[in-house]
Amino acid sequence: MSERVLVVFHLYYHNHISYFISKMKNITGVEWDLIVTGNNLNGNAVSTIRQFKPDAQFMQTDNVGYDIWPFIQCIKTIDLSKYLYVIKLHTKNEDMETTIHFNGIRFRGNKWVRLMVDALLANPARFTKTHNVFLNRPSIGLIYSMDVNVKARDNNIESGDMLTDELARLNIIPQSMDFCAGTIFAVRASALEYLKDDKINKDIFPPSKASHNSGTLTHTYERILCIAVSAQGYTKKLIRSNYYRYCYFFFKQRFQPLLSWIFEINYHGRLHEKYLTIFGFRFKLPSKKR
Repeated sequence: MSERVLVVFHLYYHNHISYFISKMKNITGVEWDLIVTGNNLNGNAVSTIRQFKPDAQFMQTDNVGYDIWPFIQCIKTIDLSKYLYVIKLHTKNEDMETTIHFNGIRFRGNKWVRLMVDALLANPARFTKTHNVFLNRPSIGLIYSMDVNVKARDNNIESGDMLTDELARLNIIPQSMDFCAGTIFAVRASALEYLKDDKINKDIFPPSKASHNSGTLTHTYERILCIAVSAQGYTKKLIRSNYYRYCYFFFKQRFQPLLSWIFEINYHGRLHEKYLTIFGFRFKLPSKKR
């Protein structure tokens, strides 16, 4: 079994290069390859990265599918049998005024991005633990931050019928609907072979300017990248960053379904219509007239 590691780093916001290089320096004690994808890889970026890792490879990609299609495009070109696992990294345009909500917790600025990266590359010891999990626990297919573990539910357009239809098209039978919101994770290389299917191609992804509200296949594949791994029988390991959040997630996972069954107002269905749920009975609410 190969112990080599592949890092696929999608670079769009060049002002974040130094941060990601500082984290990739924590990859020690193993042989690893770096492939940098992007649609605006210029001389300065290439030079800076090659100073850090002279054998880095660069792949120019179209500005399509955010970080999702470039990752898939890269995977289609490589021999996955050469690697034990793949670390997926990408820059995000988060400033200190941005607030992101996951699992009822607010993350301000780029804190959630750093939590995702630190779950894998906080320091050499953290990286070594991740590496040893893939070496010694063949049932593990995914490792990522517990803070961004989200369950796909049909109240989001890209998690409803759009996701159901695409999974059916790819003949993927989901075993878990959990996914890594933010798509910074480590994944067993052999679990990515499905991405080489010709059904998955650039034409199904929109230009990278659509918002999450539009519900595109890009956001659907954010979910599929994890759901497809569990569908192959692999399990995941979630890295906790905070003991109190761990306790919160523990209780939320067990009691949220019950609370939603008792009372909830949310969107469901192919038409993304609003429903009231009371003790498991769902009632369609009238839509607002425009």
